Amino acid sequence: LLPIAYSVAHDGLAQDINEFDDDNAVKIGQLFWINDCFHTFLGECDTIKTSPEEPAQFSLDAFQDQGIGLCKEVVEMVKLNPNDGLNSPQAQALIKKFMLHIFNRSRLDKKKISSEMARLFYHQTKNDLPQFWPQSDASGSNQ
Repeated sequence: LLPIAYSVAHDGLAQDINEFDDDNAVKIGQLFWINDCFHTFLGECDTIKTSPEEPAQFSLDAFQDQGIGLCKEVVEMVKLNPNDGLNSPQAQALIKKFMLHIFNRSRLDKKKISSEMARLFYHQTKNDLPQFWPQSDASGSNQ
């Protein structure tokens, strides 16, 4: 068990624990879920980037206002250090905490939460983070 614990701690888990130790006691299983959900979110963002169609709007109305606020915070973080993008641990922690919040309140599955988060993130940040959301010819020519 010690070699496993050592390797897990050096794969970023220890850092993740520190990110979430403030007001929410997060269990180890939740850390794996959070990290997996974030990677699924990034995959959903990549799908949006390569899709010729604009994604649907965020459909989780109960979380919309809070999610919009989160997106504004992430935009400000990214603007402070544009080379980091979503690699910033602080930006990642905000998104991860919000997705965990949605899960705890709704019990939706990881795919649904990640997809909804990616759609919200797109619609709230597409104009403020052009380096993250490259414009296609079709969407850029109508603006």
